[in-house]
Amino acid sequence: MGAVSTGTGLLKADLVILSVGVRPNVDIARESGILLGPTGAIAVNDQTETNINDIYAVGDCAENVNLITGRTVWYPMGSTANKTGRVAGVNLAGAEAGDTMKGVLGTSVLKLFDLNIAKTGLSERDARALGYNVETVIVPAPDRAHYYPGSRTIVTKLIVDRDSRRVLGGQIFGEGVVDKPIDILVTAISFGATVDQLARLDLAYAPPFSTALSTTAVAANVMMNKLAGKFTGVGPLDLKEKMDAGAMLVDVRIDKEYFVRNIPGSINIPLRRLAERVDELDREREIILVCKVGLRAYLALLKLKGLGFKKVSILDGGITAYPFETE
Repeated sequence: MGAVSTGTGLLKADLVILSVGVRPNVDIARESGILLGPTGAIAVNDQTETNINDIYAVGDCAENVNLITGRTVWYPMGSTANKTGRVAGVNLAGAEAGDTMKGVLGTSVLKLFDLNIAKTGLSERDARALGYNVETVIVPAPDRAHYYPGSRTIVTKLIVDRDSRRVLGGQIFGEGVVDKPIDILVTAISFGATVDQLARLDLAYAPPFSTALSTTAVAANVMMNKLAGKFTGVGPLDLKEKMDAGAMLVDVRIDKEYFVRNIPGSINIPLRRLAERVDELDREREIILVCKVGLRAYLALLKLKGLGFKKVSILDGGITAYPFETE
């Protein structure tokens, strides 16, 4: 495989994965007069009962409700199938109190070669489409103490509603552990937690298992700083548009790091030399700062602000989370 031919030209590729999805098998339900919902799966109430009394539907053929939005969704997941199966079993057995399933978040996790990927709740795109006042952060951090054998970097993207500060969703990827932090986000979102509450959770810590301040707490603290107006971030998807509009991308890592990998169109001014080379920057243009994960870029932002620069921002996630081609 060398490239894929698309309507807009050739895309270089080493591997192509064809993911066509699945459809609910509802032929029997349709023929029996059981109502289908807007997703094409079987419509059920919170007891997993269909429109026909005492007929229940669970698993990949049945709809669910999104816990955040209250809207009907279809998430064909084995975990959801098992939970709804229990609810139906309790109700079919005639338990006096009965049982209900109020909703799900579409939580999923997978392993692709050495890369672990997990998500829960709303994506940034979905949250914006639903009218939320969205803020996001992208935060790389080690999954356990950096000096402990086996430590690997994971990248957390956190989605929050600016107005309520409520956590709406998250995605995590990397070679490290992602299931624990995504489950922390699942719990927080399920109980309507704000980013402030997420940052203060008393999570377990020991070097073999986590950093002293967990990746989840680090992401939450970065979000709190962003909501407080301490810095402005630029997402990787928006970077090219910003640069095409005249923004300067300044990499503040040391020259050796820059030589190994850098973003096309950037210039290298190491943080320790920023003050002496400040005249190389155009005060009339937006300055976007980038480093490995964001810390040095934030320190550079504070320094430039102190020198009177007004239009300064940080590339979210640094070069660690940058998903496009580098030099």
